[in-house]
Amino acid sequence: MSFMFHPYPYADPNAVNKINLPDSVKETLIKGIHNAAKKIVSLFNNALAIGIDAYPGTEYEMFINVLKQQLSGSDVTLIDAATVLRTPEEIGALVRDYLPENREVDPVLLYGRRYRDGYWGLQNADKVHA
Repeated sequence: MSFMFHPYPYADPNAVNKINLPDSVKETLIKGIHNAAKKIVSLFNNALAIGIDAYPGTEYEMFINVLKQQLSGSDVTLIDAATVLRTPEEIGALVRDYLPENREVDPVLLYGRRYRDGYWGLQNADKVHA
């Protein structure tokens, strides 16, 4: 498992697993914050609220600002998905059995099991419906 600690800097321009997307998929891909915001506005033009979630490392604040500009003049409420999550203590209790912490068997805590209640299971239902 040394690859975890000393990854080899690797970029293969001739990868054998190149993904060939059909044109029907390529036509739906969006690149860039402004284009993504425009697409969201077009998809949810009659919405009262839009929930936004993002991966760590994304330009979340910039995206929200651009989205607000695109939505200016409308009464749409933007909801940060993090605001409807259960507390960290509740989430910890929910996933504890899925993330074993046995450092003798798994010194770097690499292994776990899939949490099957999905994203909804991590949300506070009262906050979601408020």
